[in-house]
Amino acid sequence: MASPCGACVRYGNAHCDIPPPKPPAPDVAQLRARLEHLEQALFSAGDDMSFHEQVRTTPYRNSLGLRHLGSFRWLALVSMDTNMFELMQRLWPWTKERIKREREAERTEREGSHEAGDGRGGGQSGDHESYREGFHESRMPLTVVGHSAGDLSALAPQVRAHLPDKKVLWMLVDRYFAAVAPHVPVLDEHTLRRQISNLTGARVLTKEPVHVGTIDLPDVSVWGVLLVVLRLAHLSLYTVSGALKTQCVYSSAEDLEYMAGAKIGPRAVEVAYQCLAYHDLAAETGVDVVQLAALLRVHAMVDPDVGSPDVRNHTFSAILSSLALCRWLNRDPGKVFGDSLGARTCQLFRKIWFVVLDMDYTFASFTGNIPMISRLAHDVVSPQFSPEASNLANARMDAAVCRALNEQVDVRTLLDDTLALSGSVARRVKVAAVEDVSARLRAVSVELMAQDAKYRAEGTPNSVDAFSHSIRFHRLLQLSYVSIAVSTHLYYHYVRRRDFARAQREWLTVVTIICDQLLPHVPSLVDETADAFKGAGDLFTGMHFSHNASYGFLVVFAHYLDYRAHWSRVQNDPLHMSRLASASEYARSFAALERACTSVHTLLTLLTRANNAMSMRYRFHKKVRAMTAKMMAVCEPSFYASCSVLSVHAATVEEHTELSESVERASRAMGSVLLESPSPVPAPGPTVPDAPPDALLDLDYSPFDTNFNWISLEQLFSA
Repeated sequence: MASPCGACVRYGNAHCDIPPPKPPAPDVAQLRARLEHLEQALFSAGDDMSFHEQVRTTPYRNSLGLRHLGSFRWLALVSMDTNMFELMQRLWPWTKERIKREREAERTEREGSHEAGDGRGGGQSGDHESYREGFHESRMPLTVVGHSAGDLSALAPQVRAHLPDKKVLWMLVDRYFAAVAPHVPVLDEHTLRRQISNLTGARVLTKEPVHVGTIDLPDVSVWGVLLVVLRLAHLSLYTVSGALKTQCVYSSAEDLEYMAGAKIGPRAVEVAYQCLAYHDLAAETGVDVVQLAALLRVHAMVDPDVGSPDVRNHTFSAILSSLALCRWLNRDPGKVFGDSLGARTCQLFRKIWFVVLDMDYTFASFTGNIPMISRLAHDVVSPQFSPEASNLANARMDAAVCRALNEQVDVRTLLDDTLALSGSVARRVKVAAVEDVSARLRAVSVELMAQDAKYRAEGTPNSVDAFSHSIRFHRLLQLSYVSIAVSTHLYYHYVRRRDFARAQREWLTVVTIICDQLLPHVPSLVDETADAFKGAGDLFTGMHFSHNASYGFLVVFAHYLDYRAHWSRVQNDPLHMSRLASASEYARSFAALERACTSVHTLLTLLTRANNAMSMRYRFHKKVRAMTAKMMAVCEPSFYASCSVLSVHAATVEEHTELSESVERASRAMGSVLLESPSPVPAPGPTVPDAPPDALLDLDYSPFDTNFNWISLEQLFSA
């Protein structure tokens, strides 16, 4: 019998049969049940995967190499395969010991500083932490925010030391707006020329020195912009191989040589960093500060002297995105300011915002991070060309800039959909969705390649056509890098599922991307007489091309180990010779396997030569060159037999043939100039080569590296 209810107890009724009501289910339990049902409906009908599934070899959260890298970064690829990571440790066994020694030295220095502070340390004084703070402050001016007005007196001589005479200054300014500015349309040519005239005096054609008097706070950002403009224009004088250009549509050979005589090095940009540091970035600053930050961000991306470009790009991406959002550049100026701004100013604001978006997605593409700026966080109308709103003196070039910014919208949407798949560390996505995005990436890449072929077939272009082609190639490099990343993750997913047929398909996709989309452009990049890259297009595409070639090398090398291991097992089989003589199908398959091994080795050689073509200019890729050379020197037969990265699938003869044909196309496309040069790949040796010189072991920390304790892939392996 049920217990009496409260009313019966109150009135003395002991025979109540009304059962108590069931307690309602908590809302959280109901939501959990609904979520479980939805997850089952989503993932039970198809295969799913995670881009973070096999990152286990190194601690993901504690590793210096993985701290700031996205899921598409190639260190994650190395971490997926235990044997690949062991190969890295075998080639560079001293890396851990070096890091351990550095940490012990730092701890010893800190303990000694504490002893000195307690009066027990002899002649030492001060503590280690204050020393480190002062060290970072002196090397990274962005940490020093809001200088006093009196400090501006120390800035004037530093600015003056990096300015050429007036003739060279105006020649470099002219070259910047003709060749460089279309790639970074964040400045208004008419306004900046007027500001430079106000600061340096009227334009003259004599070697008159520039007088820099007292610098006022409103002019600090203009001086910083001028220094970066001169540096970028000076960089555009050189090819990707580091040689001075001898011809260009914007400058004669005599002018190129004359401008190159002005030594405007990276120290000038360090002074521009100080100019940015004089502004309190958290206060209400003008658009000129955003322009200076954008130019510094561009320089960090293309500077050949930067050993690790990712760190500075990461820092300035955050700074630039925050500045643009705080200055309301993410809102269309026509809606926010109405008619209070002129047409040219509105056009400039729109261009600045689109450049900020493009740099955000470019950095996300080449590091695998999710873009910092959401597609829902802005409503800026695409810039449309009109003569009265033009920001460049060359109206035809300005119209091409507007078209390029509009065409980037669709590519940005595709990249957003692709990068969003990586999600969080624990997120899983359906393989069908990843394959769909991969197909979309290839379709857009094929369309860009068709436009490239049409451009080359039309003959000698003009400067506007060359600029448009350079922008398309930059877009193709973004898509190629992400396509290789997606196909590589799909490849490892299918290998884990033992679906070797689909895994081989994804591997051939990677080879096709490298052979058809990347390597055929090497002659145009290294040949200054090629019409495709007149002006400064190679300045903005050379580094991105090297990223593709450098990190694609690891993908190909992993498969090279597989092919050589499979060939070694077949070769050492006691029945191998008898099968070759008796079974024609076996002999045909073995011949295809040998041809595939040769093709993959040839592909590695082509990638190495492509890297070497640009390693003379980019110090970052000199390290990559040393790393790839050491990896190519590892060819001991026992190594292939014992350290195979994956369980090799004996692909069909047709697949081997497709691989060989792709590599042959790339060999023909790279031209006879590179193929006739001596091979940079060292001869095979019986053991792992000796350690490189001490110069290659020095970690090249930038100010941001030291301050934030970040380290790049190449620095991790001391390549």
